[in-house]
Amino acid sequence: MKLKKLAITVLAATLIMGTTGIPTIAAGNPVNEESILVKNRAASSVEQLRQKKKVLVKEAWTETVNHPEEGHTESQLVKEAWTETINHPAEYKDVWVVDKEAVYEQQLVSPEISHIEKVWVETKPAWDEQVLVSPEESHIEQVWVVDKEAWTETINHPAEYKDVWVVDVPSQPIYKDEVVTVCFTCGTILSSDEDVVKHYTENPDESVSYGDKVIQVITGYTKEEGHYEPQLVKDAWTETINHPEEGHYEDQKVVDKEAVYETVHHEAEGYYEDKKVIDQEAVYEDVLVSPEEGHYEQELVKEAWTETINYPAEYKDVYVVDKEAWVETIEHPAEYQDVYVYTDPVAEFVNRLYTNLLQREADDSGLVSWTEVLKSGREQGVKVAQGFIDSNEFKSRTLSDTEYVKILYRTFLGREADTSGLNSWLSVLDSGLSRMHVFKGFAESAEFTKICQQYGIQRGNAMLTAPMDQNEGVTQFVARCYELCLGRKADTDGLNAWCSQILTGANTAKQAAYGFVFSDEFKSKNLSDEDYVRTLYRVFMDREADGAGLAAWINVLKSGQSREHVFNGFADSPEFQEICAGYGL
Repeated sequence: MKLKKLAITVLAATLIMGTTGIPTIAAGNPVNEESILVKNRAASSVEQLRQKKKVLVKEAWTETVNHPEEGHTESQLVKEAWTETINHPAEYKDVWVVDKEAVYEQQLVSPEISHIEKVWVETKPAWDEQVLVSPEESHIEQVWVVDKEAWTETINHPAEYKDVWVVDVPSQPIYKDEVVTVCFTCGTILSSDEDVVKHYTENPDESVSYGDKVIQVITGYTKEEGHYEPQLVKDAWTETINHPEEGHYEDQKVVDKEAVYETVHHEAEGYYEDKKVIDQEAVYEDVLVSPEEGHYEQELVKEAWTETINYPAEYKDVYVVDKEAWVETIEHPAEYQDVYVYTDPVAEFVNRLYTNLLQREADDSGLVSWTEVLKSGREQGVKVAQGFIDSNEFKSRTLSDTEYVKILYRTFLGREADTSGLNSWLSVLDSGLSRMHVFKGFAESAEFTKICQQYGIQRGNAMLTAPMDQNEGVTQFVARCYELCLGRKADTDGLNAWCSQILTGANTAKQAAYGFVFSDEFKSKNLSDEDYVRTLYRVFMDREADGAGLAAWINVLKSGQSREHVFNGFADSPEFQEICAGYGL
């Protein structure tokens, strides 16, 4: 089944993708410093390239402003600052001194209230007596008496071994090469021409191809070498023996009928006596017999002292009118804004790159330098634009792929991106091609040619040096290997390295694919035989595995053939040759 090449549908048919080119302008940051030296030529001054022009922004107008009364608040003196001296006398407090304590006595307020009740006094509590009704009946029997309890004995048996033959050098099959006919489609080995004809007639709907293949046939085996080693037959084990109890018989009385007793209840013994029961306790209160006697004395609390108080001057805020309310009429002049008017079309072209790509007005030195480069013919429009695209200042904007393509549309096509075209260019980037490759497609378009002609400059061509930018097919082939073999996008260093190997002839497409399939990164995926074969179908057949083919290749692996053997079967298939041809390989 043929592999469908990743289509790059570009709506703007005039945007032609390039293949080779080497830039002559340093890609560091050529737009921030005067990095281009103009030798043996008088550079144009900034004033010759552009002039500031005032542009009317707003017409002159009259404004009427009603100004309110103006004034201010002042502090007005109400009372001068003054000092007061106060002589405070000593401070005393009266303290009571007891000469004789007060005397109290209890006086009955309400008497006790009580009555007499008969109360039982128990001399002997009630009790129950057991009286024999019928005696016990019994006889003598022999009873087993244990002298030694049953016990468990544990015996530890050692491990048991036997001598066993251990192979040091296993018998190896002896192979010889034999040429057989193989179906490259399903992998079936056909031993005769009759088998080929039969296989072909049994598979009329499949595109099959046959060829000779060298396989290895077993003709015998080498002698096995080894030695005897003791092998554990039975692990060490523990035996447990349960010993019965030991004892003897003795005579023992056995009760045939228990003695029967009857409980006789005896009532408690005692007598009744009179007892006073208090219904209400007597109430007493303390009554003063003689009051406390004493006198007051003065006790010093604080010594006499002098206090000086400095009072600040006292002010109040008073509003003072400075200017009465008034009406003002203001005549506003027309407002103008300084803008650059480019008197030189080449300088205007340079400033267009500044504003579109760096989002700022050109600085004086950069404007003069880039204009002189274009006017002198040392560089053309595309190469100057490449200097901007490849500058640190532009790269520092960290644009997404979508933002990057939209800026290329504005700069090199002079319009906003249409949805179809935008998606097509994003697909180009997604297929593994670089941003500089996409830049080349825009910069060498017919639209940008017209833009350059409008400014009176030559368009020129982009010069790209990275291996990944030299051949679309090679780059997309390598990017496909990353996706299908490793399950990830290609890193820039790896993509350039593999593209360089293929472009220089150091590796064929098959050898490059081998490098991916047998890389440490691929091996670390630890694929089963089935998953390995399914991956090869996607890489080399550009389709999912069919049931019969999958089973056949898995059986090849189970028969002892290596994964490299299966890889060669896929990599040498006509389907993979068609895939390579689709990429121009």
